[in-house]
Amino acid sequence: YPAGVCVHDMVVTQAARTPDAVALEWKGTELTYAELKSCSEAVAAWLRAHGGAPDCVVALQLHRSLEQVAGLVGVLMAGCAYMPLDAKWPMERRRFMVEDAGCEMLVAQACYCAELGWFGGTTLALDDVHRVPVCGADAQTHPPEVAPDNLAYVIFTSGSTGRPKGVMVAHVGVVNQLHGVGDRYSCMGGSAFALSTTYTFDVSVYNLFTCLCVLGGRCVLLQDGGSLAMLRQGGRVTHLAAVPSVLPIAQIPSSVRHVQVGGEALTQSAVDSVPPGIDLHNYYGVTELSVWATRRLVERNAPHRLPSIGKPLPNVTCYVVDPEGDLRAPQPQPVGVFGELWLGGVQV
Repeated sequence: YPAGVCVHDMVVTQAARTPDAVALEWKGTELTYAELKSCSEAVAAWLRAHGGAPDCVVALQLHRSLEQVAGLVGVLMAGCAYMPLDAKWPMERRRFMVEDAGCEMLVAQACYCAELGWFGGTTLALDDVHRVPVCGADAQTHPPEVAPDNLAYVIFTSGSTGRPKGVMVAHVGVVNQLHGVGDRYSCMGGSAFALSTTYTFDVSVYNLFTCLCVLGGRCVLLQDGGSLAMLRQGGRVTHLAAVPSVLPIAQIPSSVRHVQVGGEALTQSAVDSVPPGIDLHNYYGVTELSVWATRRLVERNAPHRLPSIGKPLPNVTCYVVDPEGDLRAPQPQPVGVFGELWLGGVQV
């Protein structure tokens, strides 16, 4: 994977390559790559003027919109890391996350500012991507030196086994993942990626930046997975990603050529929901990695044998080890023997 490159560098490179191409689409409103870059730079300038620096964690509470993506990319351009919040979460969880991550800045739509009045830091109300207050010319013209080992985002676990824990993910793992995607897809003119995954789920990182940085295509923002049931037939969507459980309700347009599933175990009903002639890839990963660890192309001519989670992605290692043995020196299990899966490599 390329050394010395951060995620936002890849967005800037694509914007220079196709400035007038549509980058984002949301409910009939579009934003070109040049406009996305300009709006994100304005957010970045505001953050830097208010103390934003590498490894500084910025909280985001933005519902699905063009502003959500511009705010997210702007945080990265500022050299900071973003931490997404969902307005539907209990306030206690959101306050815990903000305090635990040490957030001193918050980017939110104005409709949320009143309920977030407890936040003691600085807040940017982001309601129009074209009207971001640009603060601090020096901060805008002198971006910080951001290294691949600096943080890109913080995603908190569900907390189902105790208190939620924030997983800190650096640029290097995401860049490695995107580089591996580029080896498979390359830049595909006219591509459009349907993005239905919430930005609080790390799969959104893969989906969004695969579209913006690898495909160089149009990211069609959808409200949620249920929106896949209302995709327009004859539309322009060429790539679709979803959890397997929503595929049976999805209306997959004839324009789709690639479907990616992950986040849940793949079922036969999900496989059967994808029309023939479409590449179906099964992914596996955990929050503690940069999204995915393994991938498998589903063989459609073997309907009674569900696919495995595949093989490791580039620069990822996977070991099935004896869970009862010495975990300081785990012994790989023989082929066909159950064990515990250990993951390693640059994406951890």
